[in-house]
Amino acid sequence: MKRIVFLLFVLFFISNVWGIRINEIEINPIDGSAGKEWIELYNEGEDLDISEWEIYDGITKPKKIYTIPPGTIIKEKDYYVIELSKAVLNNNGDFVILYNAGGEEIDRSEMLKETSWDSKTWQLCGNWKFIEATKNKENNCDNGEDKKENKEYDNLKNEEIKEYKKEEIKTTKSVINLTPKDIKTNENISNSNKTKYAKYGLVIFCILLLVLFVLKFTKQNDKLE
Repeated sequence: MKRIVFLLFVLFFISNVWGIRINEIEINPIDGSAGKEWIELYNEGEDLDISEWEIYDGITKPKKIYTIPPGTIIKEKDYYVIELSKAVLNNNGDFVILYNAGGEEIDRSEMLKETSWDSKTWQLCGNWKFIEATKNKENNCDNGEDKKENKEYDNLKNEEIKEYKKEEIKTTKSVINLTPKDIKTNENISNSNKTKYAKYGLVIFCILLLVLFVLKFTKQNDKLE
């Protein structure tokens, strides 16, 4: 049991020490045969000596294509670019493997393909994406189709905002053009109706008083006769 715990501890420790990954690969340089293929490593962990680490080409069977020189240290959050002296990566599909000096496999890329000269490279963005090269810099993972979709979305939102502002301006103008005579709220209508009914009631009351007065005057005349 103790051995298992120890092995798990060692594996966990090693996985944190080897914070190196294959980050970017140029399989088919824009300069064609005059250009140089290159492989970029990235260090996610602490400063690390990668002397005598090796890069293998894996298209058929693992074949060593580069050994990192002695005294090479890749700093934390830094990049190390390996430029190959000749074309060795297969444009129709290839992958590379990274081994440490002890022969342990540290990382490997997916099978990647680049059949035409291009300024783009394969970059690790969670998965591998073929986008504009970012040699010795942070991968431009939001480039390409993602950026195009975001731009289209932004344009759509801008058009919606413009339309909304147009409608808002129209509404504002129509409100400004109104005069007090044109504005009648429910409260104003209600008050107007109450005033009208009050006038009618007063007239009826006056008529009743007049009728009563006439009747009373007629009775008094009848008595006198």
